[in-house]
Amino acid sequence: MPRIKSYTVAFKLSALDYFDNNANGNVSQTASEFGVDRKRIREWRENRNTLLRHQAGKEKKKRKLHGGRDVRSEEVDEGVLEYLDQERAEGRVVRNKDLQRGALELAGGLDIDEFVASPMWLKRCKQRHAVSTRRGTNTNQTYPLFKVNRDTVRPTAAPLQTRKGCDDIRLPKLF
Repeated sequence: MPRIKSYTVAFKLSALDYFDNNANGNVSQTASEFGVDRKRIREWRENRNTLLRHQAGKEKKKRKLHGGRDVRSEEVDEGVLEYLDQERAEGRVVRNKDLQRGALELAGGLDIDEFVASPMWLKRCKQRHAVSTRRGTNTNQTYPLFKVNRDTVRPTAAPLQTRKGCDDIRLPKLF
């Protein structure tokens, strides 16, 4: 069985440019020039606008065409992210329950029926938007390097380390 091939957006668009300019609309000539079957050229022609949006970076997420089900409520996702960013900016710890409660309120306000902000929904929402929730720590808490009495610490010993809070962080998007 032949191996499934994947092609970059740039390759697809270059094939379509060749089709428009050099092949005079000849699908067979373009397919043989780029080493693909004719059906691929026809599919790429149908999806030209989507490919151009991907190349311009205007797609929210780069993914394979028809790669999974669409998100039911993008408005709820965006609202939850805005809430998360706002709470982080004010220095508050944001818990999963807070995000789920906020999502339910948003869905109710948008008249989205049968929306359930389940833990799995929240996990997938975080994956879609590259958000990570980590356990918070007290920012005023200090940890000595060595567990010894402060009176017996020599002046050459390392100073106390201050551990910063690491509640929620936003990871960079990889795609």
